[in-house]
Amino acid sequence: MKDGWSGSAAPGCADALGPNAEAIEVLLAQARTLTRSQIVRLDLFERRNPELLLAAWDHVRDRLAAEPERRWRFAAREAGWNAVREAASAHGIEIPADDGYWRVEMGIGCGAARAARFAACALVAPEVLDPEFLEILLRPWRDAVGLPALAPAR
Repeated sequence: MKDGWSGSAAPGCADALGPNAEAIEVLLAQARTLTRSQIVRLDLFERRNPELLLAAWDHVRDRLAAEPERRWRFAAREAGWNAVREAASAHGIEIPADDGYWRVEMGIGCGAARAARFAACALVAPEVLDPEFLEILLRPWRDAVGLPALAPAR
């Protein structure tokens, strides 16, 4: 994906990802370099906590439904999925293109792609999310990979 779009907005592009673009770009860079064991670990986390993740994801969609947060959320969602696809491909794991729906794709690596999607979207505007849901969305990534520092709240 070096010649085309890598699933990421231009680094530091606040227009595409909002005021926390720098933190989201760090997360996307991490996602593009996931190890096979990190991908598996993120997949397993999703399988252990699907109900909590679904509730937290619904919360994000509700809280980030107005513009410009909605636009930033869609950009972060797509970029997170595609960044993990890139990493997985390097390990011989083929993740299908993101269809945008919850848990439609269940192959190896799809849980990791959703974890990147959830964390990237949560970083769009963490200050508007309930702390419990924010923790549910960020914990898998933090535990498996580590989280970037956030920009100050708006």
